[in-house]
Amino acid sequence: MRLPLDQIILGDCLEVMQTFPDKSIDLVLTDPVWPNALPSLIGSDDPYGLFAAAVKEIARLTDTLAVHLGCTSDPRFLASVPAELPYLRTMWRRFTMPSKRGRVLIGSDVVYVFGQPPKSRKGNQLFTGELTARDSELGLGKRIGHPTPRKLEHVRGLVSKLSNEGDVVLDPFCGSGTTARACKDLGRHFIGIEIHPAFVKIAEERLRQQVLI
Repeated sequence: MRLPLDQIILGDCLEVMQTFPDKSIDLVLTDPVWPNALPSLIGSDDPYGLFAAAVKEIARLTDTLAVHLGCTSDPRFLASVPAELPYLRTMWRRFTMPSKRGRVLIGSDVVYVFGQPPKSRKGNQLFTGELTARDSELGLGKRIGHPTPRKLEHVRGLVSKLSNEGDVVLDPFCGSGTTARACKDLGRHFIGIEIHPAFVKIAEERLRQQVLI
């Protein structure tokens, strides 16, 4: 089948990914439902089981996987990543303005990369791992109506480092569509899958905007 390029698909990623051909995706970049996720998010009742099922399909589809987590997320959550996607490196997405959760200072997100490194190209020979986002997206979640949007500057940096122009990037837990927007901005094809209808509408709206909030 032909891949549904540059689309946000409303549906269960476990079912949708089964329709994609083997090794048809250059990069899977995603922010799955974490073990300490908000109860309102679909899948928060069994995040371990959901991710374990999803990563089986992901390993069939791609040679490179990047999983975006919070700095307070237990990395043992990733134990179900299969051996054919070996651990590659950790990448830090830092904030210029930290927040706090109880006594824990939240100064960054963490991205775990598995599988094959990105192809070397001019300007991207070294596989660097740190990026600090500016404060231009403070309050973004409230403005767009999503509880946990990733920072677009962070995700743009990941897409730029982990893929090349024209590549196909899949986000099976698409949420507010940050990965899709970053891909559109950088000349990558994207496929987003999201099970929550309201979040699909948010993602579609963000893709329509020329000036991103």
